[in-house]
Amino acid sequence: MKKITLLFLCVYTISFSQNTYVPDDNFEQALIDLGYDSEPIDDYVPTANINTLTNLSVSSKGISDLTGIEDFTALSNLLCWNNNLTELDLSQNLALTDLKCNGNLLTSLDLSNNLALTNLKCYDNLLTSLDLSINSNLDYLRCEDNQLTSLNVQNGTNEIITFFNATSNDNLNCINVDDITYSNTNWTNIDSQTSFSEDCDALSIDEFNLNTSISLYPNPTSNRLNVAFEITVDSILVYNILGKVVAKASNQNHINLIHLDAGMYLVKIQVENKTTVKKILHE
Repeated sequence: MKKITLLFLCVYTISFSQNTYVPDDNFEQALIDLGYDSEPIDDYVPTANINTLTNLSVSSKGISDLTGIEDFTALSNLLCWNNNLTELDLSQNLALTDLKCNGNLLTSLDLSNNLALTNLKCYDNLLTSLDLSINSNLDYLRCEDNQLTSLNVQNGTNEIITFFNATSNDNLNCINVDDITYSNTNWTNIDSQTSFSEDCDALSIDEFNLNTSISLYPNPTSNRLNVAFEITVDSILVYNILGKVVAKASNQNHINLIHLDAGMYLVKIQVENKTTVKKILHE
């Protein structure tokens, strides 16, 4: 009788846990203290421990670098005030609604991807410009004690902002807003040299003002929005009130809006490094 030898091949699958790079020891120690990591400090935190967190408080921890925050993808509330941050990249934190980054060393703050943002405290930094023109859900803003020369809050929904403070910005002469009368009546926390305008961030090209050299018609409109411009326009983006891009064009004389529901929309027009926002009603 022949012997039959059976060879069983066992295949083992080895899975490696994904880690998030956290180079700042003080940031990692703060996460260890909160129970999201374990000793020793090794510049890495298990991603699975942080990517579902909705709230994070790491204030007054001596943190200079918040690298790793990009993997906190569910984060809605971030408190990182009174640290030593010079940069803050929140481009991946799309769910962020509440940001308190006051008392740092930030020279710039890009919140163009944080369309859900409602509460912003960025006072006591070194910011020179702040563009909140597409943050249409914003209802609270403190940006005092910076070095602002440019502030744009012309987001089409200024009436929902319940608190506004832009004082102690000695070089801030003009704030771009939706309605001058409304802002003068409701936003009194500005410096004596600062005024409100609906076009102060407009770019002058060949003696043309960005706002006056571009017109949108008819307004109210239905299905088709005509665009007339006397300068070269880089891009035209149409946003709904939630801050989502719903239509776009570049150097075209019309935008097709037939697919949109009736309502108010914001049209953001960019020329080089300047932008203006116009409000339209789609019927």
